[in-house]
Amino acid sequence: MRSGRFRVTVNGFRVNAQTWDDALNFDGWGDEVFFKSSARGLNADKTEVAYEDRTTSLMGDTSAYAPKVRAGTGKPTGGLITGDTFPPPEPWKKSRSANLDQEYPPFRLWEGDLTQKEHTVFIALALYEWDPGENFLQGIVEWLGKSLAKLKQTDLFGPTAKKVFEGFELGLDVLGEFPLGNSGTKPIGIKKAGKSGYGEFTPKIIVLNYDNAIQLINSRPSGRDFGVIEINYFDDVYYAGNYSIFVQIEYLVDEDAVITSDFSPKVYTVVGGGKLWIDLPSQLDERYDGTARLTVIPHGVIEVMPDYPMDGTLIQEWDKPEVYVMLAGAKVWIPSFEELKWYGAVERIRKVPVNSLSRLPNVPRPGTVFVERFSRKRVLFSQEGAQIPWFEMPGVDAYTVPDGTLARI
Repeated sequence: MRSGRFRVTVNGFRVNAQTWDDALNFDGWGDEVFFKSSARGLNADKTEVAYEDRTTSLMGDTSAYAPKVRAGTGKPTGGLITGDTFPPPEPWKKSRSANLDQEYPPFRLWEGDLTQKEHTVFIALALYEWDPGENFLQGIVEWLGKSLAKLKQTDLFGPTAKKVFEGFELGLDVLGEFPLGNSGTKPIGIKKAGKSGYGEFTPKIIVLNYDNAIQLINSRPSGRDFGVIEINYFDDVYYAGNYSIFVQIEYLVDEDAVITSDFSPKVYTVVGGGKLWIDLPSQLDERYDGTARLTVIPHGVIEVMPDYPMDGTLIQEWDKPEVYVMLAGAKVWIPSFEELKWYGAVERIRKVPVNSLSRLPNVPRPGTVFVERFSRKRVLFSQEGAQIPWFEMPGVDAYTVPDGTLARI
């Protein structure tokens, strides 16, 4: 049976409709929100596994009440209103260099190993809108823990048609109910309860086993990037909130791994999170221990891996003297040892397959600004790769490159 290591992240969210708020916005302009999540695992023998629970920082208008992460466009100090995204502008995308331990998106929900037919992880995720007053329906961790008794009655170790379930679809109880109209912190996704004058809430559950994870990674379930699912929470009309949360499932491959798939004979090594083709069989034997290190992974995982190392990676082809640094998705030649010191120690240089540098871009991503270290020549790269003379602007970051780089591009 196949196994692999996977990661689940919340990449961001979109405000389809802000919640009803108090008329004077005492809590800050627009919405202020935070995430709560809980992850629990079941093994095939029904033993339980506890994983990390998370509560993020408060995001919204930073000018009032509790410290917050600035989010939204309601005021210069933030405040989430209809149409906002966080992080803007494409909240379903995650930078390869993102700090996933931070307390706001993008952040890690869960990371661990899954073996086919042996492990399933249940992830409960909710988004709360903060208001002065009582705290309603906060016990998501305890709720999921108690729900495991019912989840053990299910057989969710193989592929399922759905990957995100409503609680009632799994036979789970509601998290709780509370009187409508009361001010306080509450989850987005409140539904009118059967009891008159009350609302209720049940978190949605991501059901992740090996097969489900691979299906998601091999597809674009939300019509966006591979492995990205869109979870929508919307209130009944009484509270009006409607938010989309973008969650991504990824297959993790170790640095320096030598990988292939059962759909293609191509063999790659992983450098700086990118796959580099080992196109000469002799290289595989001489530099990468032949087939001894070769790992077969799902074809879809290889397909979605970037074809170049992440920014800041120092690279050098075997048996060649030239050293390059990756900046804005392009390789930049480092012409001297003195220049190398600006980018890191010699020990950080990664050896890459012969011929791989010829396949890496020379031109950085559109919109990138390069400035030469001593000449201070500064250019912006257009969509077509043309160099446009540029000037220093507050808030616009530039990559510092060795002198002569711009003439070589």
